[in-house]
Amino acid sequence: DTAASDSSEASSDGGEIVIALISNTTGDYAQYGQPVRDGAMLYINQLNANGGINGKQVKVLEYDDKGDGVEAVNAYNLACDNGITAVFGATLTGPTIALADATYEDNMPQVTASATAAGVTMIDPDDANSEIRTNVFRACFIDPYQGEKMATYASEKLGAKTAAVFYQTGNDYSEGLMNAFVEKAKALGIEIVDSEAFAEGDKDFKAQMTNIASKNPDVVFC
Repeated sequence: DTAASDSSEASSDGGEIVIALISNTTGDYAQYGQPVRDGAMLYINQLNANGGINGKQVKVLEYDDKGDGVEAVNAYNLACDNGITAVFGATLTGPTIALADATYEDNMPQVTASATAAGVTMIDPDDANSEIRTNVFRACFIDPYQGEKMATYASEKLGAKTAAVFYQTGNDYSEGLMNAFVEKAKALGIEIVDSEAFAEGDKDFKAQMTNIASKNPDVVFC
């Protein structure tokens, strides 16, 4: 709270609103982070050109988290030292959750364009009565929605009776989608005949594909 109030005073005294933009503009998943960064800056530049917010220009402090949660939190701490009043980011689910843990402690407003895990806004997604991060907002749908829609599509549009799943272990996004798909598929009467996983950096998937092929599923959810 102190950091947030101090930063508010800093921005108002300077006649500008200072925010942090934290995204992964380099690294393995920069193809996601760069467009999010570009889209945010396009809007903010247009906003400033039209007079800003209440006559104040929006100053953006940009940080590259490289798709890493520790980097995202480090960037946030540095941004706080530079008097921000809000955070835009992160892009990927994992770093966004790490960032949300930090912003929640400070009650710092945070918006993500693309982090889909329920854990971004809920402390414990498995608890229906979970505490909510009231400072964190998203501009997209969530993992359960995506997974459920894919299962419904497999059932209603493709007529699938059996399915196999292929997902990345240790990845909040991949596991979130997989779990939601499996739960909805079972409710719709689709039998999950095989579940295969891979780790980050894996290049050879022949063993998993051989196992899936041997089960001959109607669809594969990847």
